[in-house]
Amino acid sequence: MAPHWDDGSRWDDPNLRWDMPDPLPKPMSNPTVTYPVNEVIGLCANTKAMLTKYKTQMIAAKVDPTEVIAKLDPDKDTLSNENDKQEGLKTQLRDQTKVVNTSSTTAYNDCSRGCDMVITAFGRQSEQAQEATNLRKGVRPVKHKDTTTPGTTPPAT
Repeated sequence: MAPHWDDGSRWDDPNLRWDMPDPLPKPMSNPTVTYPVNEVIGLCANTKAMLTKYKTQMIAAKVDPTEVIAKLDPDKDTLSNENDKQEGLKTQLRDQTKVVNTSSTTAYNDCSRGCDMVITAFGRQSEQAQEATNLRKGVRPVKHKDTTTPGTTPPAT
């Protein structure tokens, strides 16, 4: 057996054992690998064509690809259908994000107008104006890419 690693003990320590095996290494996790959908769809079609082309020679070599050939079209169809579903959901999410952002801007603008009204009614130096200012300052804009040009505000709807 390999000698035990040095844990800082003295060589004359009666509890030190040199016959202990090294600890087993931690098992490596196998990360999930993903592949581009369009490439996998093409791979399915090309693999089926290749297996069909060499099927007779493969059977003669005692390797029968019939089962794999039968699975490739359903695999390709399932992948294509699930991908179409996912793309549809992405489009819905993108469209819904626009709706939420528009609603958020409208609500913020109405609240800001209400805060301005309090400031006007009680004067900029009043306790109520300070409360309104602090309320408005508490909301920070989201920093993300915007489709508008810099220095312009998005159109109100």
